[in-house]
Amino acid sequence: MDWETQLEQWCEKYQPIQNHITQNGDDKFETFGEELDFVRAQNPQCIWTLVDGDDGNLYIVNGYHLVNRINYFVTEIPFEGEYEEVPYCIFDEVEDSTFEDVEIPYWSYK
Repeated sequence: MDWETQLEQWCEKYQPIQNHITQNGDDKFETFGEELDFVRAQNPQCIWTLVDGDDGNLYIVNGYHLVNRINYFVTEIPFEGEYEEVPYCIFDEVEDSTFEDVEIPYWSYK
């Protein structure tokens, strides 16, 4: 299964919420300030961290992490169980692997 399909399935299953603070239609939250305060006030089972993986790709991992963090997600549906990792962007599978040129998908929810 390709990484885009895995990401789409994660979004459908856990339903990341929109960032109501910036109101820019994004579902990611910053790692500082008011956005971080909001993230830390949520149910820990609904917090996910976007991290820079050891292989240079981006992954979403369940829980609140500090190391290699880029952004946070807060989901409507809590995760259960152990460690989960979802590919967010696998640059080797993108034609031009510069971050500025990669269109990273995000989905809007009701």
